[in-house]
Amino acid sequence: MALTASQGIMKCCGFYCAMLACVGVYFYLVMAFFQSQANQFLIQELEHFPGSANAGSPQNPYYDQSTWVTSFLITAAVSIIRSQY
Repeated sequence: MALTASQGIMKCCGFYCAMLACVGVYFYLVMAFFQSQANQFLIQELEHFPGSANAGSPQNPYYDQSTWVTSFLITAAVSIIRSQY
């Protein structure tokens, strides 16, 4: 079955949007992995927490790494659910 020109464009756009959704999910999964490994660049530069990543340390007594990991995983899950509808 041959596709018309507009159907071909729609199919290409669908594949493009699907790949963008996959890239978004992958991004948040990688961010969750880096956060779980206590990546210092994420902690100090992107999240603006000084010092080490240890919770309760004198440099940052309020920093809790698990909340960041959980939020990245929730965002990835929401992206998966959103991409299906």
